[in-house]
Amino acid sequence: MYHQFTRSEAESILRSSEGGATSHRGGRPGHAGSRHLLLSNAELLERYTNFSEQLIWRNGRRRRREYTLITAFCTLPEMIDAAVLVLNAAQTQRALADFFTNTPRGPGMRAEIAFTSAASFLMRYAQGDETVRTMPVSELVMILDRVDHRPFGLHVQTFFGTLEETPRNSATIYTAEGAATHSHFAPR
Repeated sequence: MYHQFTRSEAESILRSSEGGATSHRGGRPGHAGSRHLLLSNAELLERYTNFSEQLIWRNGRRRRREYTLITAFCTLPEMIDAAVLVLNAAQTQRALADFFTNTPRGPGMRAEIAFTSAASFLMRYAQGDETVRTMPVSELVMILDRVDHRPFGLHVQTFFGTLEETPRNSATIYTAEGAATHSHFAPR
């Protein structure tokens, strides 16, 4: 294990990342708290509308993005508890070894982490243009960057719950320029 994170360490990483830029592909500010914690109904619905109006390439054609779920943690303590689980997960620990020990390594690297938790976390979510509900969620996604001047050299770009059917318990590693290098998988 690279490092066993405590609750206070996870909170420190989350708080120091909020609004701070990263060196991964242009340096967008971290937004786990501002976009995925304690959002009002109006804020959740606005995020849903903004994301669903984006156009993407799919099957050789430009189409409207199909977002089915925009989530927000209901409390900061639950977000911190979930972050501890993700940071201490086997695939995250392997990604951190890539960030700091293995080759390639260096500032600006990114790990896109998918994690299925044995525990569930109560989240509010927007589904559709007018619907906001609350439900337990156990599928978590954290985008984690290496930023040397942050606590433990880590920056949480974003952190949220999802119901998307994507491979779970994985960490895909990207260079600072955005090229995928490899992935780590952990059994459920």
